[in-house]
Amino acid sequence: MGLSATQVLFDNGRLKANVEFASAGHAAAIANYRRVVLIAMQEAEDGITGLAALERASAQARTAVDTTRRVLEMATARYEGGASGYLDVITAQQALLNNARLVAQLDGQRMLTSVFLIKALGGDWQRESPIQTGRASE
Repeated sequence: MGLSATQVLFDNGRLKANVEFASAGHAAAIANYRRVVLIAMQEAEDGITGLAALERASAQARTAVDTTRRVLEMATARYEGGASGYLDVITAQQALLNNARLVAQLDGQRMLTSVFLIKALGGDWQRESPIQTGRASE
């Protein structure tokens, strides 16, 4: 009994150092957790605002496609009526194709941003098969 009591009294601060070391590790883990959470929240916010901006741009691009399609129809009618040359039709076709390409690019960017948003929210793309999950049908 006496020997164990003197060991505790004369440990040269080892127990206190171990407690301080554990406390420092705990504080570091909390700080790391907060950092990870803040990064995830920022990524989610960026994804949401990015999707909103891309949606607005996509709506404007679709309006431009509709407008240039009407311009092409008018240019074709003018050409068929002999009021203008074929260069107007080619120019309208080129504008329509450029606007359609922009819509496709914006749609692709929206899909990519959606993937990043799902990832930021903790989503996963690997779906387990019904056999692995133990469910017979899904």
